Amino acid sequence: TNYLFGDGSMLGPYPVMGPLVEWVNQNGKAFVVGRVDNGVFYNLHAFGYWISLHLVEDAADANGPGGSAWATFVTPYFGSSPHSVVVDDVQGTVSGGAESGGVTFIAPFISGLEWPANPIAGQDPYGLIIEATATGDISIVGGRFSGLAKYCVWYKEGATLNLSVTNTQYLEWVTACLKLEGTVAIGEGMASFVGCRFLDTTPPVFLISG
Repeated sequence: TNYLFGDGSMLGPYPVMGPLVEWVNQNGKAFVVGRVDNGVFYNLHAFGYWISLHLVEDAADANGPGGSAWATFVTPYFGSSPHSVVVDDVQGTVSGGAESGGVTFIAPFISGLEWPANPIAGQDPYGLIIEATATGDISIVGGRFSGLAKYCVWYKEGATLNLSVTNTQYLEWVTACLKLEGTVAIGEGMASFVGCRFLDTTPPVFLISG
């Protein structure tokens, strides 16, 4: 069943309908993860949120020091979200420093669905967004990006995060599979893609600027 908004526009195969679902799709965050040290998350599932997973940097407070995530996500499903995974910051493997590890995704499914009739005017779907503030390390192993994301991966100019993607499949994208901005490959950050499959050859795979 394709459920509808009040104005009749298509939402998608949701089990519920109405203003709450519309708000969740335009504002909701399923998981927000800040400072965690060597955490493991199994089988997270999010569907239809504005952001499925938001990796943020916590401020220091009375509960402890601030910081970002050092964690492993095992077989997560982040589906049908305009912004599936957004990275503000994560920990990195800094030898001798306070941060000792980054974030690893093992066999994730990441989908940034473009609705048949997109109810969010002017908002395009993305799979993994590396924000300009991002530092640290992210590794994706054995994953799959699917669902008509405008960019499966968008690495924004200014980020200095090390991104490693291994044995991952990319299916269906609108504008470019991988948008790499700025000095991602030659500056402080590094992006590597090993053993990946790109299965939609009409739009470009890489869109590199700067």
